[in-house]
Amino acid sequence: MACIVSFLRARIHEDETRAVRGTTGGPWSPQRVLAECRAKRLLLTALEGGQADERMSRMLRAMALPYSAHPEFEREWLPG
Repeated sequence: MACIVSFLRARIHEDETRAVRGTTGGPWSPQRVLAECRAKRLLLTALEGGQADERMSRMLRAMALPYSAHPEFEREWLPG
């Protein structure tokens, strides 16, 4: 689980950096992207305190899915 959590934290950081620079692209405002980054971090923090189980695994995979085209995304993270 630690690997997917690290992957998600890095992608959230990238999204946040783009939002701060104003280079989010598409219909998303920087404020909306920053709010989404904060929400994702809160979810990750909540998940880290719990026992790893199937529900946690499914949630982390769902959170990682938007980043599936990223070169560091692992195919095993695709929802099954």
